[in-house]
Amino acid sequence: MLKFLGRALLVLIVLLVIAVGAFWFALPTERIGRVASDRLEAATGRTLTLSGDFSPTIWPRLGVATGPLSISNADWAEAPEMVTAEAAAVAVNLRALIGGQIEVETLRLEQPVIRLEVAEDGRRNWDLAPTTTAEPAETTEAAPAPETGGEEAAGGPALTRLAAEIVDGTVIYDDRATGQAASAEEINLTLAYVEDPGSATLSGGATINGIPATVDLTAESAGPLSALGALDLVAVIDSELGGVSFDGEVADAASVAGDFTLSVPDPAGAMSRLALPPLPDAAGAISDVALDGSVAYGADGLALETVGRVTRDAVPMTLAANVSGAADWQESGSLAAEINLDAADHVALAFDGTVATAGQVAGRTNISTPDLPRLLEWATGTPAELPPGAAGAMTLATDLAASAQNVSLDALDLSLPGLDATGRLGVGLAGPRPRITGALDTGPLNLDTFLGTPAAEAGGGSGGGGGGGGSGESAPTPIPWELLRLADADIALNAASFERAPISLGPTALRLTVDNGVARLDITETSGFGGLLAATIDANAATERLDITARLRSIRLEQVLSAFADNDRLEGAGALTFDLGGNGATLDDILATLSGEIAADLADGALRGINIAEIARNITGGATGEAARTDFTEARLSFDVTNGVLQAEELFALGPLVRLEGGGTISLPGQRLDLRLRPRIVGDLTGQGGDLAASGITLPVEVSGPWSNISFRPDLSQLEELTRQQAEDAARQAADELRQGLTEGDPDEALDRAVDSITDGLQQEGGGLDQLRGLFGR
Repeated sequence: MLKFLGRALLVLIVLLVIAVGAFWFALPTERIGRVASDRLEAATGRTLTLSGDFSPTIWPRLGVATGPLSISNADWAEAPEMVTAEAAAVAVNLRALIGGQIEVETLRLEQPVIRLEVAEDGRRNWDLAPTTTAEPAETTEAAPAPETGGEEAAGGPALTRLAAEIVDGTVIYDDRATGQAASAEEINLTLAYVEDPGSATLSGGATINGIPATVDLTAESAGPLSALGALDLVAVIDSELGGVSFDGEVADAASVAGDFTLSVPDPAGAMSRLALPPLPDAAGAISDVALDGSVAYGADGLALETVGRVTRDAVPMTLAANVSGAADWQESGSLAAEINLDAADHVALAFDGTVATAGQVAGRTNISTPDLPRLLEWATGTPAELPPGAAGAMTLATDLAASAQNVSLDALDLSLPGLDATGRLGVGLAGPRPRITGALDTGPLNLDTFLGTPAAEAGGGSGGGGGGGGSGESAPTPIPWELLRLADADIALNAASFERAPISLGPTALRLTVDNGVARLDITETSGFGGLLAATIDANAATERLDITARLRSIRLEQVLSAFADNDRLEGAGALTFDLGGNGATLDDILATLSGEIAADLADGALRGINIAEIARNITGGATGEAARTDFTEARLSFDVTNGVLQAEELFALGPLVRLEGGGTISLPGQRLDLRLRPRIVGDLTGQGGDLAASGITLPVEVSGPWSNISFRPDLSQLEELTRQQAEDAARQAADELRQGLTEGDPDEALDRAVDSITDGLQQEGGGLDQLRGLFGR
């Protein structure tokens, strides 16, 4: 608004000066109006119309007074007149006039109205162009021009002094190209102008769009003011909405140097009064905006230093900025910038680098906050509930490079209460989805501090072998497959250690790749579960499928079972491999469709909760419980997995005096075991490498129940089957002996051999009768 008001004032002064000059060179008095109009039209292409009395004045000053006047508008403009005024009065210095100079001691305009218009095609009605049809005969009647040549000879006496006053003026601005419109009323201004040495002052006030404002301006020049050379300029504009000032030197539009200030106590109120769109809600409550600094702009480049203050949501902020550019900064588009922002007890930000006019930013960036949740709540207006790993102080230092296509954080150093990380990160924005890349090194990484600690299952625990699961229902946990479609990624992570209860790993190297909803997580060999492990996890959002392949060696099996099944009844050292996959929208769905293979080779372990040798000696009790255990020196487990159910394909263990085989199922969705073991007490102390088929006392054991309450008990139905099978075998052998004897012709001998076969078969070591004798001590 101030810009178009300045334009209006300049146009008005130029037009009036031309008109006054025409008056003093057009005599007699009755021809003054026509001559003035002709000179104005020759200089501007516009017509001056004087419709009231037009008479010279002698006392108290030499001059002229007019009635209403008007200056025509551009032929394309909507309003017929560009300038109208109710009256005008001019007083000149007689002595200067006789000497060929115009010194306007006073120029008074009453109720002028200036209309500034911009056409749809950008044409402006204040662009004044002289005509080529001026009447030189009219101007020759004026007093002879001084023989000084130059401007005086060509256009009449020079304007050397002017004092002007505008009383109750109005400016109307209408930009049809942009739809912008504005107005200023109650314009009361005084102007003092001296040509050489140049000086000008402008002071007064106006009401702009209903907002009162005042202006005080002083300009000084060592040479003629009209030459528009270097000016010492002091300008102050104040209103109830705020104020702006400048004190410096202006050579032309391309050379400015000086100090400036800006203040806006209530930005939201100012924007509302100016009919501007309100600030977005995210900006918060902004108040007390103040800015002061210095600027130097010219052929040598750009230098800007400024300090700003603002209050946002009752938090005072300060901003200090130094911006500089070389002489070619407009061509190169590059500026050096040093920026520091401080919001009391909330955040401190520092940037030292370059800013390109095309939007690129590059430089060292530091951000710190004593309380990250408080900062986020202040920045967003919403309480921030962060996990313990992020709920506290934060510092971030990085080499930032940002453009419309890419954001990169190199030499990154991040510190949070639960994380210390260094490395690099980048986000590419040019593709169909953002692409995140990076490589980070961290200290100990405890995901529990970011994701929370998993709730302990009722009745669970790793020490007592009670087992978990099955005791309560929980809502299915949805898998956020849609996250895989938000962005692509290729991120490497090296952590000094990794923990996610109940999993604890040593130095860990991860690599995550995501491409259009298909993700892979590679875990290179790391220490964990007492040994080493490596794994690959594949996820496909389109098919909602999860595949896991893992190789563990030299691990403790009880640590694996405790972590993943909340059960540590089987212990031992060795290797474990599994290759599993499942589909579904929830974890329960994945378990219900899980299929693949699991295999384990163990040594020097035990089956806790049962003493098989004791069962063989005493069927009545004392063979199970927390202290009971069956040791082994070698074991192998192999399972086929279908729909979450493990089917034992191979299950055996060797130990001193013990051989064990078995089979059955383990249901992961149901968290239940149904196994039948066939332990055999043998007279062989060899464990690892021993003979699995060694004969001995066999007593089948049934292991069944939910993981939270596994029971061990002798399987007497299997013992009965063994006894029946033994009797059938003995009878079959006796029949063969008898048949052979009858064929050979000695029935008595054949009968004796048949009876011996039955007796030996029933008394065979390891047979059903032998098991019963062992159980009852006979």
